[in-house]
Amino acid sequence: MNNSYEITGVIDFIGEVETYNDKKSRSFYLEIRSGKDGEYLNYMDLTMRGEKVSLLDRHKIGDEVTVKFSPGGRKYGNNKVWNSMNAFYVGSVDGQEKPEQQAPPKEMPKYEDIPKAAGSIEAEDIPF
Repeated sequence: MNNSYEITGVIDFIGEVETYNDKKSRSFYLEIRSGKDGEYLNYMDLTMRGEKVSLLDRHKIGDEVTVKFSPGGRKYGNNKVWNSMNAFYVGSVDGQEKPEQQAPPKEMPKYEDIPKAAGSIEAEDIPF
């Protein structure tokens, strides 16, 4: 039984990363339009956990995204249920992933250009 789903909508809110007992989580709201002409407007509260919280850094409010999530829930009290929507993927609808805030360097420095450490041994100095 597969308990994961996919939905497309517009990001309406992105919360700050929160940490509880060394576990990270981050909530965001997704605006979802339904109906024949998109006349029905709904909002969904989703949460990313652990390493996945950084996936939201690539997006901003107003971005149209596809979200993959799995529902969760716990029963408490007398006939009460707490639900959660645990997102594990957020991607641009057009399939073009946005780069992270910090891009890697375009080119690695050449070995010859790296400064030598004091007291370093050159290849010719190795006795074998």
